[in-house]
Amino acid sequence: MKQSRPTAVDLSNAIELLKAATDNVAVSSDGADQEAVCADIREAYIEAAERIFKDDRQTNLAIGINGAEYLRRLQPALDTPVEDVDRTLYFTTSPPGTQGAPDQTYRKLSVLTHCNTG
Repeated sequence: MKQSRPTAVDLSNAIELLKAATDNVAVSSDGADQEAVCADIREAYIEAAERIFKDDRQTNLAIGINGAEYLRRLQPALDTPVEDVDRTLYFTTSPPGTQGAPDQTYRKLSVLTHCNTG
């Protein structure tokens, strides 16, 4: 069996899930019309692929939300007023986990991401 690079586990997992989904349909369709079996296999493949996409998207959104909240908690609010010329370097929002609290000013963050390895 060919393998993907060690950091691309999502690719290997997706291939295994797709193969399992189509194998199950092929085995359960023993003796059925070949055209109908092919249509069932295509449908199972598409359903499995959409499920993989949905799960991956939810995982990535959770990574982003949790990462953003972690970074915001690390950064204290500014106590001194911000000059108008420097406004682009800051953002104003409620502190994490304090809905309804007065807005505070924070320094903008830049984050460099490199390869979500799955």
